[in-house]
Amino acid sequence: MALVGAGIAAYATRDGLGITFDSSIYVDGARHIAAGYGFTFNAGTQDAAPISHYPPLYSLLLAGVIRLSHAIHRQIDECRVVGVAMFGANLLAVGWIILRRTRGAVVPALIAVALCALSFDLLRIHATAWSECVFLLFALLALWFVARTCTADERSWPPLIAAAVFTSLAMMTRFAGISVLMSGGLCLLILSRGSIERRLSRGVVYGAVGAVPTALWLVRNKLVAHTTTNRSVQFQMISGETWLEAARTLARWWFPAVSNSVLAVMLATLVVIGFSALAVMLWRQRRRAAPPPIEAGVDAMFGLPALSDPAEVARNLVGNRRRR
Repeated sequence: MALVGAGIAAYATRDGLGITFDSSIYVDGARHIAAGYGFTFNAGTQDAAPISHYPPLYSLLLAGVIRLSHAIHRQIDECRVVGVAMFGANLLAVGWIILRRTRGAVVPALIAVALCALSFDLLRIHATAWSECVFLLFALLALWFVARTCTADERSWPPLIAAAVFTSLAMMTRFAGISVLMSGGLCLLILSRGSIERRLSRGVVYGAVGAVPTALWLVRNKLVAHTTTNRSVQFQMISGETWLEAARTLARWWFPAVSNSVLAVMLATLVVIGFSALAVMLWRQRRRAAPPPIEAGVDAMFGLPALSDPAEVARNLVGNRRRR
């Protein structure tokens, strides 16, 4: 299914990827990295300057593809290669997580992957030269390993280190990754097993490993560009348009042709209520015991609402039919 999804992305970008202003900075930075100028834009001109507004990881991936194209003497669209590869990787990650969460049930994993592969908004993200496609993969894996840390044995360190590493990669892809660091640390403090001292130690290790690469990058920015991020710190309330866009995104997941805002809100509300009610009904019918409080809390925080509800419903439906 991941390969099929990658094929869909490849077909959708056969004429090239979408380009925005942010895209031009990413691509310019990647080409200068590949040429040996470092993470800069307008290199070789009077307007040359180091890039501090964006982290470097997405441009580093593009630069790697550019260097590969030079090595094999073939012209390669670096943005398209990364976008298609990330679409397949994200689908693979979703399927793997649902497979692990459902204890090996294949049908829910396939449903979840199909939902992602057919999502217009996810495809649009991967069909544009944006860093979101890479960020989604690292953030998804980071939160999954945070969840595994919370439900694992007290002395189980590998999931914690994996969570911290993927969090650091997410932050080096987009500065918005700090939200992953903060929510992951909060989850470890509240939901993980053991004494308060052990939970604090996990939070410290997670925060240190996850934040150090970005902290070093900010020091670099301050030294070469005299600013850490070229951004101002502001508090902004979620606007009405943002809520409408969230509703349109959720509605398009199930009804791709939806564009009207009022209809989108209505359909999104029905989807949430309908699947939540069905999931609760099927959950109560399950013969197995409910998960322990820690696992339930992890599900509540990192349950991938748009995916886990359909997957949970599908898994229970399959289970009910088998019992019959």
